[in-house]
Amino acid sequence: MKFKNHLDSIKATIYQCPTYEDLEKYLPEFVSLTWLEKIEDIEIFLKSKNMTRRDCVDETLLWHTLPTALETIHLTFFLEGLDLTNVTHVIRHRMFSFSAQSTDPVSMVNHDTLENDAFLQHPELRERSRQLAIEANKLYEDALKAGFSFYDARSYQPRSKECKYFMSGNIKDFIQFINTRLGRMNQPTSDNILALRMRNEILKRFPILEKQ
Repeated sequence: MKFKNHLDSIKATIYQCPTYEDLEKYLPEFVSLTWLEKIEDIEIFLKSKNMTRRDCVDETLLWHTLPTALETIHLTFFLEGLDLTNVTHVIRHRMFSFSAQSTDPVSMVNHDTLENDAFLQHPELRERSRQLAIEANKLYEDALKAGFSFYDARSYQPRSKECKYFMSGNIKDFIQFINTRLGRMNQPTSDNILALRMRNEILKRFPILEKQ
């Protein structure tokens, strides 16, 4: 078991995301059907608007076309560096689908412990917190050796243990999630950092969203 800074450990990596080429294959038809007598007329329609398929995708990403089109663009993130407290701020957003690194069939003995920055200002409390985490981890390990199930042995593990998640949903909901969690009035710093790192990942794929 290692101790790591909880803010430095937060990572958000896009695991699955459509390319611009994927979106160009269907989004122009999806957002333009209202004005088409026949779906095959899409190229003529775009030409009349002096637009390419790429232009149409950009307009969609900027919410300038049919808003529900954004709900067809699905992303999956791999999230790391979340403890068992901070992750509750993520999974309460029920529009997403999640897959968790389970602590039932898998040993937590070697899972890292995330240290909150606040304890850096109080070395004596930081040392006490480390000793408690080490003792809890040893209790867990001894319980497993004694034949406890993973489920029973984990009862006294600290909530500062790192957990990892997949988070999947559409880009419209991710944008709203990021805008909410970037708020500074009532969001913890860890939420701000997670949202910022997710934002940066999305902007690598769709730079046009910088305007959002």
